Formats: sequence, structure tokens, C-alpha cells
Amino acid sequence: RMEEPRAAVVEHEFGTDVCYHERLANDVVRCLDCAHHCTIAPGKTGVCCVRKNYGGILRLIVYGHASNANGSDPVEKKPLYHVMPGQLTYSMATVGCNFACSFCQNWDLSQCARDLKEQLKESRPDMLDVEVSKLGYRLSPADLVEKALQHGNKIMAFTYSEPTIFLEYALDTARLAHQKGLKAVFKSNGYESAYAVSKMVGLIDAVNVDLKAFKDSFYQTECKARVQPVMDTIVRLKQAGIWVEVTTLVIPNENDSNEELAQYLPTHISTFTHTQDRAVPRLCRPAHPVARHPVPPRLQDDQQDTHAAVDASSGPRDWPTRRTQVRLQSH
Repeated sequence: RMEEPRAAVVEHEFGTDVCYHERLANDVVRCLDCAHHCTIAPGKTGVCCVRKNYGGILRLIVYGHASNANGSDPVEKKPLYHVMPGQLTYSMATVGCNFACSFCQNWDLSQCARDLKEQLKESRPDMLDVEVSKLGYRLSPADLVEKALQHGNKIMAFTYSEPTIFLEYALDTARLAHQKGLKAVFKSNGYESAYAVSKMVGLIDAVNVDLKAFKDSFYQTECKARVQPVMDTIVRLKQAGIWVEVTTLVIPNENDSNEELAQYLPTHISTFTHTQDRAVPRLCRPAHPVARHPVPPRLQDDQQDTHAAVDASSGPRDWPTRRTQVRLQSH
């Protein structure tokens, strides 16, 4: 897959809905924001369903439309445990996602644009942008920052759905947030392209990456993606000087074998980030049943022990998971 732009690149301009993209022949465009690198024909959208080609210009149809925004989330909920601990964040998201995880905990937000696209496929596919734009509040980047300040928040968090799919909206907001003295953080699936990471530098202070499993077969089957781009993103974020923490949502009988967690979680990330200094905090969290993926009710005792051991080995001040409760472990 292409990682560096080669064709005519269209840059995003602050305050506009124009996405980072390449212009190809016949008004076809290639999105530059995530590792899918969707090639999009006129009138069509990428896999995220929120980036649409209008006559050779790729536009973000959810720019300025936040579907969830609140100032009550602790930063540990992202989860980021090494970025201004104890602070509440102003958290926001739009609809849409570039993954299709069967176990998504926020599927009603992340997958509703895809569901709308399917519903309109036969009758009015041209109405997708109109319908999607209704799924949110009109909030400009300046509006979001003002609300964060009104709530007394010191951190702007882009979370709930995948922030890469609304990258331009997020980065414009982060730029204004920094000007007001706020930090800006991502909760991400780690599918940013190299180009996207280069745009995040200086604007995004920290990223928690969901490393959903270590097996590519799991990513292909359960997420409709691949694992290698996620690993690549962890490396790039570290190299770019952006603080990184990593979370794995543990799904019983899916990605929780003792071998996978005990062998890979403490060592595999260090290998990919070229460090043995345990500088990437890592956390296991339990999956909870959702409408599209009922989760088995409990883990085996030997697996519980493995999860605790993995957390305890993965760096200072990590937060171990035991069944459905997360608790602080002192070091």
C-alpha cells in the first residue's frame, strides 16, 4: 500500500471540510488519512462512509457535526493513565469508523453511517451526506474548545468512534485547543497512515492505541482490517514524539489465550517500537456484551492470572484487569 503521497496532493485548509487526498485521473481521489488508502470514485465514499468525493474533491461530510460531546469523562476512561491523571476531558466524536469490529462497544455510533449507507443503497445513495450530517450537533472547532473551557476541562479528547476518520475536524479543534492551553488526545484503533501521523505532530499530545489482537486473522475476520498497519502506527507515533499507551480489549475465547497474551503483550510491542525500556504502558481491559457480539460471561481462572501477570510486567503504574473491574496497582 502507498504510504507517501505521489500524485497531486490536496491539503486541508483550516476551517474547511476538504480532506487530505490525492487527485487521480477522471476525478477519482485517494484518501490519505488511514491505512486503507481508499480510492474513491465521484459520488462515492470511503469505507468510513463519512469522506465523500464531490467531483474530484474529497470532503468530510461530518466536519462540524459532533455526534457526542461532553465534559465529564476522566482521562483514565480513554484510557490514558500517564497524561494529567485525574483530569476530566472534553470528549467528542462523529459518526463513522474505518473498522467494522463485531465486538465494538460503541457500535451504535461507529457503525450507524455504514448502516445508513446500506439502507440508502437502492433508493437514494446520493442522500447519504444529507442523512449523516443530521446525526450530530452543529459544533465548530471553536465551539468545541469554548465548551471545554466552560466545563473547566484541560484536555480535549477525540474518542468513542475513530478520530482518524474525522482527522481534519479533530486537528483544527486541537490547534485551537493548544492556543487556549489545552492538551489534545486521541483514542484510536491505530490505523493512521504515515501522512496522518505527520499532520498530528505538534497538535496531538497523546494517543491510546487499541491493539485488538496480535493475529492478522483476527483483524481480518473481526475488524475488516490488518494488524501490521497498527503496529506501524505505534512505531511512527513513538518516533514522532507523541506519547503512546496501548490497550487490548480481552474477548474470552477470541484473543485471550495464555500464549497470545503472555508471550506477545509484554514483548511484542517493545520489539515493534525498538525499545526494551517498557516505555509503552499496556493495559488489558475486559470486553462487555454488545448487541452485535455477545461475550462469554467470564474468563477461566488461569487466564485471569495470566492477564494480571501481563499487566504487572508491562511497565510502571499500569492498571491491571481482573474480571470486569479495573483497579490501581501501586509500584
